Amino acid sequence: MATTYTVFSTDAVQSTTIHTAVAADDEILLVRQGVELIVTDDSPAITDYGSNSAGGSLLLTNHGYIASAGIAVKYNVSTGFSLYNGTTGVIGSYGNNSAISTYTDYAVIQNAGEIFGVRGVYLYSAPGSTVDNTGTITGTGSGEFDAAIAIYSYGGSSSDPAYRFTNSGTLVGAHHDAANGGGQWAIYMDGYLTAISTARAHILNTGDIFGNIQMGRYADTIGNSADILGDLILESGDDIVSNSGLIDGDVLLGDGADSYFGQGQSVVTGQVLGAAGNDTLVGGDFADDMDGGSDNDLLVGRGGSDLLVGDSGDDMLLGGDGNDSLDGGIGNDTLNGNAGSDNIVGDAGNDLLVGQDGSDFLDGGADNDTMDGGNGDDTLEGGTGNDILRGRAGEDELAGGEGLDYLTGGQGADSFVFRSIADAGIGATRDQILDFEQGVDVIIVAGLSPGVFEFKGTAAFAPSGNPELRLNETATGSTIVQIDNNGDGVIDAEIRVGGVTGLTADDFVL
Repeated sequence: MATTYTVFSTDAVQSTTIHTAVAADDEILLVRQGVELIVTDDSPAITDYGSNSAGGSLLLTNHGYIASAGIAVKYNVSTGFSLYNGTTGVIGSYGNNSAISTYTDYAVIQNAGEIFGVRGVYLYSAPGSTVDNTGTITGTGSGEFDAAIAIYSYGGSSSDPAYRFTNSGTLVGAHHDAANGGGQWAIYMDGYLTAISTARAHILNTGDIFGNIQMGRYADTIGNSADILGDLILESGDDIVSNSGLIDGDVLLGDGADSYFGQGQSVVTGQVLGAAGNDTLVGGDFADDMDGGSDNDLLVGRGGSDLLVGDSGDDMLLGGDGNDSLDGGIGNDTLNGNAGSDNIVGDAGNDLLVGQDGSDFLDGGADNDTMDGGNGDDTLEGGTGNDILRGRAGEDELAGGEGLDYLTGGQGADSFVFRSIADAGIGATRDQILDFEQGVDVIIVAGLSPGVFEFKGTAAFAPSGNPELRLNETATGSTIVQIDNNGDGVIDAEIRVGGVTGLTADDFVL
């Protein structure tokens, strides 16, 4: 196969294509600095279309100016297209079209200059293609498929290679508002591969991306260590996002077993949302807002005051440092606030809530929960269901809520709070205090009646219309606190205080 060398050293301005690649040959084409190749109608300035179907390749190096009202550079052979746009090079479409369009597998496009068009670079079913940008690529269009880099890829198989994009320069989507983010697409992929488990698109950004990034039904890998001013939108597939820079928008991972890793001082100004699938979401040093979506997710806040939501599924949420807010959502969740004063809500399901260090608030929500306040002055609310509450160290407040609850204050002066008759229970459903320490802990029953309870000791109720509280000391060394909240002499609620007798009025807030 012959190799043809073509050099443009003078300007060319005309209404039709300026250069068509030689059929079946390998061609090396150079446009020198300062040279202008301009087509005034919608024909491509440089193309192989209709001539090079027999094979061959094209290496285009541009240091000048290539432009058309149509596509500036169009190459459609199945393989063999490489383009280098130097620091002085400009390739653009000043009409309603792409600057560069290729239908070529394994196309290689390197830009150190400027590329602009409705679609800056358009890869049409071109798996294995690479775009390496150190200059500026601008998508000027506002249509559905318009972007600085647009990929249209329907069909394919599990053996199709990945698209690869690296940016240390600037990608700009149309109508981007640098102050508010958003705007048109910086990178847009539409389509799918038949087997999404093995085919990926890889993006590595160390520069500036102005606009949203939309990927298709691939398993994609995104690495960002600089600035993405827009949303990152990924559809189905097991996606991986690693961020040590700024994403000024949302990260929408879509369906699939997705992973988001915040590194160091990474920032996402919006929300990281996992959607369906067993996702792993890990924050960085600053405050993160992450929602696992449905299925069984792992969320780790690490540094900063994070907002972690498990949503549906059996999730594990770990707050890390900072004053975090954790919400397990529906399902049997495990929530650990770790360091800081955390707000932890189990919601529906049989949840495990651990405050660990700091003065934490724990709310079990519905169903049968287990709560451990850890160190610090914690507040534990059991909610509905048969709950186990352990305050541990510190001056804790424990309220079992409705259901048969077991309350252990731990070290420190603890308060056991009962706000309604249903909270205390009666008979087999009565709450149990397992480690009451006289002279240190207190039982608060003032909320069970609008009036002040009369403390009767071990004496019987004397119906008078006033609320009364009496003690029934058992042979096993425990006390059943019996409550008549309306003064009719009938037991309305009970609390068992295990291993303690001789309670006095000072042990209660009546």
